[in-house]
Amino acid sequence: MKNFILAVFGTLTLASCQQEGSREVTSEISPAGHPFTFMPIYEDGVTDITIEIAWPTTWAYEADKNPAVPLVASRAILSGGTSELSPQDVLILFEDKNAYGDMLAQPQHIIGSISFPKEHIDEILDVVQEMLARPQFNDRWLEREKSEFASRIATNNSTTNFRIWTAARFAIFGDQPANQSLSLTDPEIIAAVDQSDVRRWHRDVIGKTGVTVVVTGAISADDAGNAVDRLLADLPEGHPVELQSAQGNYAPVEIYLHDPEAPQTMIGFVGKLPIDEEGIHYEDHLAMGFFSRAGQSPLFDALRTELRASYQMFGGNSAYDRNNPFLFIGGGVEANKLVEARDVIKQTYDSYRVNPNMEGFSQFRAGLADQVAENVSYVDMAARGILDARLNLIDPSYVPNAGDKVTNTRAMDVSDRMAKSYPRGDQLIVLAVGPNPSDLPGACVITQPEQAVDCR
Repeated sequence: MKNFILAVFGTLTLASCQQEGSREVTSEISPAGHPFTFMPIYEDGVTDITIEIAWPTTWAYEADKNPAVPLVASRAILSGGTSELSPQDVLILFEDKNAYGDMLAQPQHIIGSISFPKEHIDEILDVVQEMLARPQFNDRWLEREKSEFASRIATNNSTTNFRIWTAARFAIFGDQPANQSLSLTDPEIIAAVDQSDVRRWHRDVIGKTGVTVVVTGAISADDAGNAVDRLLADLPEGHPVELQSAQGNYAPVEIYLHDPEAPQTMIGFVGKLPIDEEGIHYEDHLAMGFFSRAGQSPLFDALRTELRASYQMFGGNSAYDRNNPFLFIGGGVEANKLVEARDVIKQTYDSYRVNPNMEGFSQFRAGLADQVAENVSYVDMAARGILDARLNLIDPSYVPNAGDKVTNTRAMDVSDRMAKSYPRGDQLIVLAVGPNPSDLPGACVITQPEQAVDCR
């Protein structure tokens, strides 16, 4: 899912004058009976409103469905215009009103987002409501979206970074249908999308039942409920959806993706993290961020000391879906030092996992806390943080004070989580991309990311 913690885009800053009830997260019911999560922002200078809607879906998990359809159709809905407004007219309207809309297709949810100044609520909601309920999906515009999407896929397929992590997904999820959505690499699948596909997807997915809705910003609870009803009014009732999840195989394996044209050799590591049951684990963000931070970090110190190299390494944590959180480490290395780099990184990670040196942790934590606090001060980022919490079955009330949650995470908490929950170095999946397979003896050698399936 999208990680709001590290996002940097926002629309409005936190103002100093705050009225009673501002930034209090509550559960509400609209006049038409639609539940939604609400967080008003009653502060000087804040005029924007953000509405987020997540539709549950199993499309990506069904083998008979084209995995490109949700990705193409979700883009076409908000870019295809209305019965009276051309796509260009809608774009001009949004720009003129300083509004922004987006629709993101994920394996388990389709997430729609709209942000706009409060004085334009009627005009914007009228247009978005029609696009959601009666999308145009005209052939010319659909072909345009397919062409742009296929172009992006082709560009991604040519980059070493994209290819190594695509190989990781195929090593973990194999040929499961959901992985075809996560790792869409074949332009022909995109070309096969047609009118009947996108309209079937719209009928199956974009309804009222089971939606998760969040409203934040310069709006009252009553007006927020009315806005929710307007957006959902003409949608079909839909049907209950039981979310599915991909079954990942995180058993260790070494894979070398042979690419004679690779501009450099790259190495990557992936390891399974425990499912997040009690809340967002800032311990993981702090643990992996502190381990791989630029400058004085265990990872960079080890590479400089033992390999005499200043590789551009990075590390972090993410999730393919709620049941598949993971850690990752990666970066470019010298081809003739690939084995040494693999061993040094594994050993350094293991030492850090069981006996971390936390000198400098307080300063690093303070920086992350400030970043998180700033991010959730924005209307749109706060909405996404609340939605992420709801979709992960977490109480979203912490979101306005997420910076404090980081500040209150102790070095001891980070150490305990790593020691108890993190995989050992020899349990990590190791991947490399480069021009010479002999640089990683014993690895399963492939020439395309999809072939990582055969390394199991």
